[in-house]
Order: sequence, then structure tokens, then C-alpha cells
Amino acid sequence: MTYSMPALPSRDRTRIAIALSLATAALLVGCASKTSTSAVQKPGVATVASTVSPSPTATTQGTIAATDPPQTNPAPTSPPASSAPPTGPPTTSPAVTSPTTTVATVIAVHDVAGASLNGARPARIEILVLDRGRGDTVHLSYRVSALGSGVNVWSSISTAEHSGWTDAASLVDLTNNLRYNVIRDTDGQCLCTEISSSSDLNKGESLVLDAVFPAPPASVTNIDVQLGSFGVVTDVPIGNGHA
Repeated sequence: MTYSMPALPSRDRTRIAIALSLATAALLVGCASKTSTSAVQKPGVATVASTVSPSPTATTQGTIAATDPPQTNPAPTSPPASSAPPTGPPTTSPAVTSPTTTVATVIAVHDVAGASLNGARPARIEILVLDRGRGDTVHLSYRVSALGSGVNVWSSISTAEHSGWTDAASLVDLTNNLRYNVIRDTDGQCLCTEISSSSDLNKGESLVLDAVFPAPPASVTNIDVQLGSFGVVTDVPIGNGHA
């Protein structure tokens, strides 16, 4: 069986519409009120939470949790690169030295006016070494320097028998009246400097010569040195420094 509702009069429909409108308005007002209350209460909660101090432990923990970022260990960093070169022990360049010239010690000097058999040629004789050596010998080293031009060493210090050798040198021991000539080997050659016949010295030039003699007794400490036509260098001390 079918039921049908009777049609409402227009006046009733109007009342119902008004009532529905009021109900809807009231519902909207209620929802708005709840939303407003909720919006007002949220700041209140935040304010209370920020102003009310809980226990000291809670406050400290809350502050750390709320404000401090998580603690992290800093990443290790390499020291800044330096543009300066690595330092080490200081280096030094080897020092450049000039060659040194050994200056012989002069132990006796003798100046002669006539230094040549061919005429007067001034010269100077300097005794550099007169020392005892091994095997009861004495080593003589002397320098001839020209004080003028044309000093012929060959003709002044060589004997006629052994021309070219400076064998005219000898030691004269006046205390024991002995002369010590230059030592010769089995072939007759002297232990002395060999020079040429052209060994002339011009002014300012010099020549160093050597000879070996038998040694006088140990008691003889000074001796005369005879150097051919150059003359005699007297009272020359005998040293012990050379072998």
C-alpha cells in the first residue's frame, strides 16, 4: 500500500524554511565559536609552557633539547699548506780559496858583488834549509837572486870536472878543520841540482838549488857554506827538522 504525504500549505513551508535557516545559522555560529576558542587557547598554552618553570633538571634538559643543536665532533682539518720551502740544515757552498804560496824561511843571507867568473855580477845568496837527515847527511837548499843582469849560475857553482852540476858547493867545519863535499853516487854524479849553461838570471830573477853532504859531528851546530865563486855564507845554523 502506498502512502503519500499531503502537500503543506505555503505558510508552513515558509516557517520550515525559516527554521532551517536559523538552525543552520546556529550551527555555523557554534562551529565558529569552537574554532575561535581553540585559536585563543593555543597561545595560552604556549605562554604557560614558556613561563612556568618546572624542576631544575627538567628546565635544564628542556633548554638543551629546545635551543642547543646536536653536538658533533669537528671534522679533522689538515694544517694549512705553506708555500715556504721545507727547512733543513743550512747548506753552505764550499769556500773558494786562492792558492797559497809557501814562503821559505831564510836562515842566512850573503850578498856578493862579483857573481860570475866573467866579471862583476851582483847577486844575493839566501840559505833556506840546512838540516840533518837520515844516514848521517845534511841537506842544503839555497836561493840565488840576481841583483843585476847576466848572473851566470852555471859557471859560478859548477866545477870544471863536472860541468852542469851545482857541485862546487861544500860545507866548511872550521872547528875541526874539515870540508864536506857534495855526496856522489857510484857513477860519480852528485846529489845536487843539475843546471844548464844557459841558466843566466836577469835582474829580479832567482833560482833555488839543492845539495846533500855528509853530516859533521853532532857537536857541530853551525858551519860555513862555500858556494863556488859566489863566496862563503858564514856561521849557518844546522837544524834537525828534515829527513
